[in-house]
Amino acid sequence: EYMKKGVIISLSIVAILIAIVAYRFLSTKQTKTEVYVPTVETAHVENKDIVLYTSQIATVEAAESVHIYPQMSGEILTLNKKLGDRVEQGEELASIKADTLEGLKIQMDQARIGMQDAQTNYTRTKALFDAAGVSQQVLEQAASASENAKLAYTAAKTQYDIQKSYSVIKAPIAGTVEKVGIEVHNIVSPQVEAFIVTADGGLTAKFGITSDSKEVLNVGDEITIQATGGDVKAHISEISNTISATTGLYDVKAGIDEGANLSVNSKVKVSLIDKQALGVKVIPISAVNFSKEKPYIYLYKDGKAVKTEVEIGIYDSDFAELKSELGAEDEVITTWSSELYDGAEVAKKQQ
Repeated sequence: EYMKKGVIISLSIVAILIAIVAYRFLSTKQTKTEVYVPTVETAHVENKDIVLYTSQIATVEAAESVHIYPQMSGEILTLNKKLGDRVEQGEELASIKADTLEGLKIQMDQARIGMQDAQTNYTRTKALFDAAGVSQQVLEQAASASENAKLAYTAAKTQYDIQKSYSVIKAPIAGTVEKVGIEVHNIVSPQVEAFIVTADGGLTAKFGITSDSKEVLNVGDEITIQATGGDVKAHISEISNTISATTGLYDVKAGIDEGANLSVNSKVKVSLIDKQALGVKVIPISAVNFSKEKPYIYLYKDGKAVKTEVEIGIYDSDFAELKSELGAEDEVITTWSSELYDGAEVAKKQQ
């Protein structure tokens, strides 16, 4: 009888052990089958323009004199207008000789010669390649050198053209020359007042801008004035080169187009560009995360999320300027999930 009880107890213990092992096995198996894989949406790196606008309060004034300053330093070569002369908008008032311009022209000419030499070398190499005289690698190197030379020339020419445009002082508005502050052979700078031109008539909006806006706005640019009777257009006629001690901003004047129903000394809201990045690489702003103020994104690669630190520039409500070395082939995860981490398995949502 004691032996029977011992056998029964032993069998019971074995059965309990088997039940525990089976439970753990099934629990582990069930847990493995319940692993959650988040579904994410992705987007490719694109090229777009990002333009940010700002608003300023402007005072409407009677059209007054426009103070004209050179945009570069140098020696006055020609002086085309004298006191009392009538001028048209865009008419050349004076020209400047600048050593920097001569240097840029030399650089541009050297870059053009380099481009021509590189193109000639590529043409010869292509002929040799077609005749099986050189390898594919040599041909690709010649093609790359030619392309780089073209880019170098384009950059040099752009810089030269910009500086050349600065070498001519033009009238931003039509009117009458009320002051000539320079003479031929004078050395001038952007701080020297060269001319004052009084406008024929009409109204002017006067307001201040930040240094960011000053970098993207130019004399002649069109802006929008939000008035009670509806929006009206104006064109920038003057941008100060010095900060106002009163406002801490750069003073700007814009000639208001004819027909605007505005009164002198009234206040209006001016909408203008604050910052811009044109033709830059962008990603959806929803893809950008921050850790200790450092931006990062998750890239989708082979079913996994890859955490990648990035550098971003300006951004709006939809896109952020991407300054990091990513290409159109890269896929950025645009949806956020608490399950995302570096190396996490993810499922891409079908478009």
